[in-house]
Amino acid sequence: MAPAVLTAVADEAHRHGVPVVAHWGTPADLAELLEAGVDHLQHLEPRGPLDGWPSGVLETMVARGITLAPTLAVTEPLFDDDTARTIRRRVLDVHEAGGTLLAGSDTGMPGVAPGRGLLREIELLAACGLTAREALRTATTAPAAALDLEDAGVLSPGAVADLVAVRGDPLTEVGALRRVGLVLCRGVVVGGRGHRTSRERRTGFGHTAHEGA
Repeated sequence: MAPAVLTAVADEAHRHGVPVVAHWGTPADLAELLEAGVDHLQHLEPRGPLDGWPSGVLETMVARGITLAPTLAVTEPLFDDDTARTIRRRVLDVHEAGGTLLAGSDTGMPGVAPGRGLLREIELLAACGLTAREALRTATTAPAAALDLEDAGVLSPGAVADLVAVRGDPLTEVGALRRVGLVLCRGVVVGGRGHRTSRERRTGFGHTAHEGA
């Protein structure tokens, strides 16, 4: 896509109050997207800054609040060990510069299932060097703020009661996120160990399918 077209798309979206999310692969792609005025970036791959971020890019991203969802879960099986370490270092560069990382797994791609893919993404972000608390924020408060959702991503009066209760402390160990005890959607229990849907209560089937949902 020509840079002039990218800029026109971003300008028109912003005129309507719509944020612009863009995929990118190479440093040249990134330069064009930053010039066009995008708000959110998706992916981080070997075609990108393996040798380091281009001069001034991280400063621009931080100053403009441009987020990055590196989608490590989808590319993890494709990398050799050296490439994986380098990609994780580049992710940590963004974090250490004060940038905002978001947990996005690219669910729908082969091998990345809904739910499990997001959990793996949080684990991989922690493996980049984020603390468990910081990694958890990439899937809660950070995306809520990026999407201007004031009633989501937080535990506070008046917020949407979409909650997951786990066994253990996910603020110190991200692995606790895999030990789900209870799931609530808008304050209603919809999953977890021992939970049964209304259909299951009527028929008596499907109990174990919801354990650890």
